[in-house]
Amino acid sequence: MAWLDDVLSLCNNNTRMCNALVLSVVVVSFLQLLKHVLLTPSRLPLPPGPRNLPVVGSAHRLVNTLAHRVLRDLADVHGPLMHLRVGQVPVVVVTSKELARDILKTHDANFARGPSSSPAASLCIQEILSAKRILSFEHVREDEVRMLADEIRAVGPSVAVDLSARLHRITNTIVSRAAFGNKRSNAADFLVAIKQSVIMASGFYVPDLFPRFSVLLCWLTGMRRTLHGIRDTIDSILEEIISEKEEAKQQQDNNLVDVLLSLKDKGDFGFPITRDTIKAIVLDIFAGGSGTSANAMEWAMSELMITLG
Repeated sequence: MAWLDDVLSLCNNNTRMCNALVLSVVVVSFLQLLKHVLLTPSRLPLPPGPRNLPVVGSAHRLVNTLAHRVLRDLADVHGPLMHLRVGQVPVVVVTSKELARDILKTHDANFARGPSSSPAASLCIQEILSAKRILSFEHVREDEVRMLADEIRAVGPSVAVDLSARLHRITNTIVSRAAFGNKRSNAADFLVAIKQSVIMASGFYVPDLFPRFSVLLCWLTGMRRTLHGIRDTIDSILEEIISEKEEAKQQQDNNLVDVLLSLKDKGDFGFPITRDTIKAIVLDIFAGGSGTSANAMEWAMSELMITLG
């Protein structure tokens, strides 16, 4: 059977992931039997999709593969709007740009969840992401782009350059300087921890697939220990930076942390700006600003190569 071949291929190529998946399946199955919560077919008019296995659903199709290609192949069979069950999580996959436009733009309010806006988001738009504030970091962008151009020029035309790695590095450096000011000795450790947190948030992990038993599965798979290590690294570095800024005789108000500390003293924003608030905003800026900018530049360079080639 095709699904059995997929599982055997997974075990051959990734023993650690296979062991975690098998252990999780056994534990979840046992707990489900004890609690009488065996999964039953949904009565909702769901879109078509591939046949699901007991407990794991369609998770075996996405492990140790390029998920976007697997979903593309499944869409060729089941259509541009299809339903998958990944573990305990029901997922609707959209592969048509027309349907994606309807969901993300035309009917966005119907599919969105959570509040439409928050005081923290308004604060960021007005005080951090304003045109004036972004222009104040123009010299940082110019410095980093100039150094990147000089570095590539020094390599010479006959040597291959890993432009993707350099684009990610320059965006991380720009965001780091804009957030903290001058370059820091522990900036590399901070960026590594940020990268790990993004990978953990967007990757394929067993506890995410079985939310009813996520606490137990996080302990069994070691995910809890990994997350705590990332959190401790990020928190200690940000705590050090904030303490240094607070102890400084005069805040220069020329970087993100300085701005947030000055806003903390002013107050009256509809919510308290605490140290944890400052850390959370800095993390959002890094997670949402560094990788996306680098990816956009990487795609732009790819299109230029295709066009000019």
